[in-house]
Amino acid sequence: MNASPVLINGQPGHTIEITDRGFQYGDGLFETILLHQNRLVFFDRHMNRLQQGCSRLGIPYPGTELLYNEAMVVAQSTTEGVVKILLTRGSGGRGYNVPIEPKPNRVISWHPLPANVAAVCNGITLQLCQTALSIQPLLAGIKHCNRLEQILASRELRDPSIGEGLMLDTEGFVVEGIRTNLFFRKSNTLYTPQLDRCGVEGIAKAWILEQAANAGVETCEKRIRLEALFQAEEIFVTNSIYGVMPVVQFHGGVATVGWPVGAMTLSFQEAWEACLLSGAE
Repeated sequence: MNASPVLINGQPGHTIEITDRGFQYGDGLFETILLHQNRLVFFDRHMNRLQQGCSRLGIPYPGTELLYNEAMVVAQSTTEGVVKILLTRGSGGRGYNVPIEPKPNRVISWHPLPANVAAVCNGITLQLCQTALSIQPLLAGIKHCNRLEQILASRELRDPSIGEGLMLDTEGFVVEGIRTNLFFRKSNTLYTPQLDRCGVEGIAKAWILEQAANAGVETCEKRIRLEALFQAEEIFVTNSIYGVMPVVQFHGGVATVGWPVGAMTLSFQEAWEACLLSGAE
């Protein structure tokens, strides 16, 4: 199979100006979208989050139709994988001062699926990270290009058997995984951290909450202390590439806790697979 192209502002290429503010300051946003059977899964949801991020940062949004067409051009040589859309403010401005009329750069690329997608569906080990997430409500929810906290947290995962890291905020509240959102069940309620101060509002997270509501499952988004996880009856994490991943063991400092794969987790996994097969989003 020929290598899929990278499109920069609609043209094939692999270079961008060094004055680009995404490179200089992380001044931009990105989305990683699952390509399944030649379909961009949850594309409209991804674009809604990207638009929200553009509005928050003051970056002109290129338009959903344009981004979709270019994403499909990049993916034309394959039917599976990951399409990444990266949008920066472009060049201009002096230092942190932004240009009055920004001219965004968009970079769209295709990447193969991670090798462990199937394996993690059987259960992962979650490790508590020492790297904490900064509290900044202005950036909460969106997927901006500054991922240094996640990079530092990833460097903590030395053991290859660890599937994901759990990140707290600087006040000690549970926020999310390094690249996932977290859910846990206690009694008949499904809990997930409130992400109004930091963290990314995941596409799969929103889908899970909708599925739970449709199934009559009570849900609760709130500030969660680490101790609450030790009382959970089942835990899983989600993202839009991997879907639903059961957490079967947690390493939290001196404590190690384990869970079986729960019935609620399995039901969400089945619903995710059905969604991918049917195309119903």
